[in-house]
Amino acid sequence: MRAGRLQWRVQLQRHAPTTDAEGSPADDWATFATVWADVQPLTARELLEAAQAEGQISHQVTIRYRRDVTHNTRLLFNAGDGAGSRVLDVVAAPIDVGMNHRELQLLCQERQV
Repeated sequence: MRAGRLQWRVQLQRHAPTTDAEGSPADDWATFATVWADVQPLTARELLEAAQAEGQISHQVTIRYRRDVTHNTRLLFNAGDGAGSRVLDVVAAPIDVGMNHRELQLLCQERQV
């Protein structure tokens, strides 16, 4: 993997259920790592193919291999486009590209926040 491709700082987050002030269950997310990533929005054709295969995939993200990333992970990053932070939910099992534990490919769906 060429380090130059990894141009975005991305926070990897996992679900961290908590309780609010009244003791009711509340959803929260906790950052467990900040990594460099290649974040690519899919083209219209790729979006159509992805919708048939996996549902609503909007981005493909590549990071260095990690064992702690699952389909329950989400990514938080600022694309610098003035839209603020963007949230990408990993919607499929991460792919160990080449099965050599060097890079992970994550298929993600952008969450509107």
